Amino acid sequence: MNSAAGLAWRQLRRQKVRFAVAIAGVAFAVVLMFMQVGFRDALFRGAVNLHQRLEADLVLIQPNYNILAFPTTFSRRRLYQALGVRGVRSVTPLYTAVGRWKNPVTGRTRDIFTIGIDPTAEVLDIPEVSARRALIRYPDVVLYDELSRPEFGPVAATLRAGEEVVTEVSQRRVTVEGLFPLGVSFGIDATIITSDLNFLRLFPYRTPGSISLGLVRAEPGADPGTVRDRLAAALPKDVEVLTKQEYMDREVHYWATATPIGYVFSFGVVMGLVVGGIIVYQILFAD
Repeated sequence: MNSAAGLAWRQLRRQKVRFAVAIAGVAFAVVLMFMQVGFRDALFRGAVNLHQRLEADLVLIQPNYNILAFPTTFSRRRLYQALGVRGVRSVTPLYTAVGRWKNPVTGRTRDIFTIGIDPTAEVLDIPEVSARRALIRYPDVVLYDELSRPEFGPVAATLRAGEEVVTEVSQRRVTVEGLFPLGVSFGIDATIITSDLNFLRLFPYRTPGSISLGLVRAEPGADPGTVRDRLAAALPKDVEVLTKQEYMDREVHYWATATPIGYVFSFGVVMGLVVGGIIVYQILFAD
């Protein structure tokens, strides 16, 4: 140990209690700051949990779209038009809506996010969903997110015990035939996935031609940004074209700037930095 470092170490050890208090104060400041950053990061990661699982290079949305939890719709014809654009390999519709789930044990109802997919297409990068796509072809069959909040009932535990789960979604009888892991967010407490036909049975006010998202796969080697520009030029202005990353960024931006919880967590990060800085300053000043 050189002389300068040795002198500094002896000064710190001279008042052991004060040294311990200083270390504890700095540690508290660091933990406080990173805790606030962690809360904010959890908000953003949860917000794009489903977005990351989409099997798509580009996403078509309605221009007034804000976040996934508030579904919007546009014409399915835009997908057919997109197929004629150079660089597009395939297109797939995605239907979303908020249904009313009946707890199979208590009978209480809660909002549940519902996704309708084409069971013949690879729509979501969730192995458990891919393995059970054939099941949702049957009428009134759904898959249930095993990471949903417990208020929706012991669905996962019941299925794992080998028992049948039959309940209602939007006052229509459904059978849960499988589980998948997705997770909740600040806007979505639980999720079910079913086929596009079953989705339309659950939400009869929706039509096959009214979709929530358009998932676009680009040709191998094609640049998503270039294909996005071609699609934007070819399609009417009643639809917006985003790359998958832009779609996720849009969701995060809305949560960060247009929701109270986004402001709360952002303010918490700032306050954590301020309070942490004050604590460190006071420790240094006292020395």
